Amino acid sequence: MDKELLKAIESVRDNMPNVAKNAQGYNYKYTDLPHLWESIEKVVTDAGFSIVTNCDGEFVATTAMHTSGSISSKLPLSFAKDNTPQELGSAITYFRRYNLLMLFNVMVEDDDAAKSQKAQSKAVANGDIPFA
Repeated sequence: MDKELLKAIESVRDNMPNVAKNAQGYNYKYTDLPHLWESIEKVVTDAGFSIVTNCDGEFVATTAMHTSGSISSKLPLSFAKDNTPQELGSAITYFRRYNLLMLFNVMVEDDDAAKSQKAQSKAVANGDIPFA
């Protein structure tokens, strides 16, 4: 991999914020695609990347292009072939989101993990847990 491309990837990963969950599913919260992009766009573009996503019917592919090269992620649509157009559209959006998360190692805040971490830290501070 080109050293300049590697430096750009490292810059993105070093400056990437944790992204908050902003949408409600049936029994869960998640980060929707517009919120994800709004949260990471400046870091990605400041490092010199342009993002292109396409779908060829078999894969949803996202490519981060840089003057020194590119990186990409693609996920198969094979499970969604017999779905309605709306379900297929949802799958494409889902994969676009996950491709971006994978390309740049974006961390989405996990409410349950954050609560658990706070509880464990408090217990350690109180001496309730002899090890951390």
